[in-house]
Amino acid sequence: MKFAWFIILLAPLLPTASYAISSGVALDQMVELLRSNPDDDALRTKLIRQAQQLKPAPQVPDEIIQRLTVAKAQLESAVEGSDSGSAVKDFQTIVAAVPWYAQAYLYLGKAQEKAGQSAAAMASYQFYLLAMLVDKDVAADTAAGLVFRDCSNCPEMVAIPGRSYAIGKYPVTFLEWDACLAGGGCNGERLDDRGFGRGTRPVIGASWIDAQAYIHWLSQKTGKVYRLPSEEEWEFAARAGTTSKYYWGEEIGENNANCLGCGVPWENRQTVPVGSFRPNALGLYDMLGNSWQWVEDCWEEDCVQHVLRGGGWDNPPQFLRIFERYSFNASRRVTSYGFRLARTLP
Repeated sequence: MKFAWFIILLAPLLPTASYAISSGVALDQMVELLRSNPDDDALRTKLIRQAQQLKPAPQVPDEIIQRLTVAKAQLESAVEGSDSGSAVKDFQTIVAAVPWYAQAYLYLGKAQEKAGQSAAAMASYQFYLLAMLVDKDVAADTAAGLVFRDCSNCPEMVAIPGRSYAIGKYPVTFLEWDACLAGGGCNGERLDDRGFGRGTRPVIGASWIDAQAYIHWLSQKTGKVYRLPSEEEWEFAARAGTTSKYYWGEEIGENNANCLGCGVPWENRQTVPVGSFRPNALGLYDMLGNSWQWVEDCWEEDCVQHVLRGGGWDNPPQFLRIFERYSFNASRRVTSYGFRLARTLP
């Protein structure tokens, strides 16, 4: 990719040495360095973080905004394949010129998805989320921002880049379930924690119907449209741009999740508090292991059965593979079954 002609054209519009940063390197110098090393994600991250610290915040030139508007229109009319590839190049050129421009990363990711470049798209979305902290106006376009909660005892939600939904940062916990009970919801069912403990451990022993009762209570309480994620939404969020068996790699490894064979002290003994392991690239915890997660979908054509994903604390590693699916009767409660919420965004 050759960006030189475009950078030269924009040189008078880029930040000058007055945008000095703590290291003594001006922001425009960092832009030039990144242009020579476009695959240096560490440098890109450093540049965006440095831009966040500048006061006043670095501006995006009007010419760049206009170019983005044109590229967005072309992307909307593009078809799969070569047209999408051309759109990717347009947005890459904009990102090369103004690497802190959040909107450019967002639409670069959308173009990459349309071109079948899913891993590259997820990387672009990650930089979009990071750059949002520079371009504060972008937050207004993403419902409530990246991570939010609609009330003090509501689950934390993560807005999924390039999608019109948010998904729970963690599986629903006993603390959140018990708040539903205290609020007169959840059909008065105090689900059994099996002696593992309540609090921030994932709710277990929940049927699909129990999950719907919680969703009904929370939606009424907040006035927002909560639901279970679809299988496609769950898998997109779980993968976070990866193509491997697990979002951390091809092997289960140790201390990546809670399961039978995950190399943790409590495997096949009990659940652990949510957030005990590293999140995936979208900042989502426990997408695999600890507790199975109900999704909205029926099993094939049988809506007596609904789909579960993710595996639980008492399952061997093969059940945690991202592509694994399981089904069970929607009204039955099983010790390792829980759920994670989704919320539709405008």
